[in-house]
Amino acid sequence: VYIEETFDDLIRTLDGLSSCGSKIYLSCKIRYERDNAFIEKLSRTFTVHQVYYCDQKDIHIFLAKKKCFQ
Repeated sequence: VYIEETFDDLIRTLDGLSSCGSKIYLSCKIRYERDNAFIEKLSRTFTVHQVYYCDQKDIHIFLAKKKCFQ
């Protein structure tokens, strides 16, 4: 994710394509503050946890689960 203006659209797309119980895996390098900002913004709609980090390649893998409000 490089363009902050697309964050909301991407999150809406992920939200629309997922349901309770859906799991979304995201892989990225955290290079800029905007990368952290995306994860933070995603956390408003999804529960997000880092599930893996590769030291050699500086790759993060996150698991996002949709928050289901009853």
